[in-house]
Amino acid sequence: MHSAALKISLLSAVVLSGALCSAPALDWREYSTGQSKALYGVTYGNGRYLAVGSGGAVVQSPDGASWTQLTSFTDLNLRGVAFGANAFVAISGFGNGDIWRSADGSSWTKITSPASTVFNRLRFINGRFLVVGQSQAIISSQDGVNWQVWSEKPGNDAFLYDIAYGNGIYAAVGKRMDGNAFVMRSADGGQTWTETALNLQGDLKGVAWGNGLFVAAGGNEAGEGALLTSADGLTWNLASSTLEYIPEGVIYDSGLFAVFSSNILLSEDGMQWTAQSTPIKPFYAMCRAQGKFTAVGYRGAALQSSLASSGPGIYANGFENSIELSPSDTLDISVAMNAGQYAGINADWWVLALPGSGNRWYGLGSSGQWYDFAAGDLPACRPAL
Repeated sequence: MHSAALKISLLSAVVLSGALCSAPALDWREYSTGQSKALYGVTYGNGRYLAVGSGGAVVQSPDGASWTQLTSFTDLNLRGVAFGANAFVAISGFGNGDIWRSADGSSWTKITSPASTVFNRLRFINGRFLVVGQSQAIISSQDGVNWQVWSEKPGNDAFLYDIAYGNGIYAAVGKRMDGNAFVMRSADGGQTWTETALNLQGDLKGVAWGNGLFVAAGGNEAGEGALLTSADGLTWNLASSTLEYIPEGVIYDSGLFAVFSSNILLSEDGMQWTAQSTPIKPFYAMCRAQGKFTAVGYRGAALQSSLASSGPGIYANGFENSIELSPSDTLDISVAMNAGQYAGINADWWVLALPGSGNRWYGLGSSGQWYDFAAGDLPACRPAL
């Protein structure tokens, strides 16, 4: 049809009684970790969950339900843990920004940190470990051993609480000295950063990228929670300002956003949220593995969801979201219904193409023909299963 390369985008919607379903309501169960201290970080790797917390507490579990305590390797409060590059990495929240690394989650080695500040959160995203903290500190490592400073302003009391990556952009969120929430953004791999002050008197505690959006979670000084969204990390829109609790953070995995604090919210698009029926107590960290969400928090509490399905999965040449094709490339579309919580619910799906030099989308019809999607003829642009 066109000689230029095409950008293929895959869209799906789960329809219930004619309305878009934002996310499923899952079943949740609370478990004892055997630990009475608060847990501030949790991750999954090498076949185990690992959680860390106050006073150097470390617990592990093969399934998120049965937990055992491990020997502490420090008496400092551990603020986070992540798994990546075949290793676990943990950080402390006090002192000079201490870092530890372990291949198995049991034996730990202290790593020299290039930053002397308080750390708040640790992530493994875009193939690297990233730590954020006080003085607008951001440090990075691909292996958990060799670290470099991406940002740090000694003497500046502005805090960064979380960081996310998507569409070639890093976005870190926090609170400035004037009390306003703010965002730091880099579009060149962390080499240079720009700051954006937000019209929110309070903190942004978490940020995640998914479904073409950054979603940031935080709250104001009146104790009201807020959610913001952005497609580019520059312009932010208020998605909700009526949350009952101030979120501790947000994650995105396999089609679902999850906001966690004293309650848990799920969303597929970052705009419509489903409150979950969970115990009302603070949960400080969350991960998703084995098809389930697992959260940890107050006095060693652990919470785990039932299997979470985000509905139909649509793949182009084995990839989700968007891909680019040349005229000679083969396009293979597969649909994995994986109904889960959506069993018995109708699902519509479309394949859209954007010519490389154009601005009009075309839909692939059931006969293999391309239709002008601007006409809004969704039935014609729906391929046959």
